[in-house]
Amino acid sequence: MGVYTNRIKDKMSERQLNWSTDFVAALADLEDIPGASETNLSKAFRNLKELDDTRTAAPLDTLLGRFVKLTETFRPFKLQFDDPSQALQLLKDYETGNLLVYVGTRNQGLPSLVEVENHAQ
Repeated sequence: MGVYTNRIKDKMSERQLNWSTDFVAALADLEDIPGASETNLSKAFRNLKELDDTRTAAPLDTLLGRFVKLTETFRPFKLQFDDPSQALQLLKDYETGNLLVYVGTRNQGLPSLVEVENHAQ
């Protein structure tokens, strides 16, 4: 298994994003990353096929890394993505500054406050 494939598998794991191959394949399709079908990803994770590092593995690793950064912003809360296109839009809104996230505590006696503003219209 290649270095990028290991990194992709780690980012997809329960420890980080907890995403299935079909969800990641759908994201890759939306981002025009070739060779990242559910079948190809499954074969790569079982060492039956290598992903092309330049066209598939590196761009997919980068995309998942962007999502890991987004989810780290929301800690200690865990994001749950059900729709690949909505997840991608949320990521793009966050990266362009159209989505602002603040997680903190106002006062010691009050519960934590989460504020999310989406300025995309």
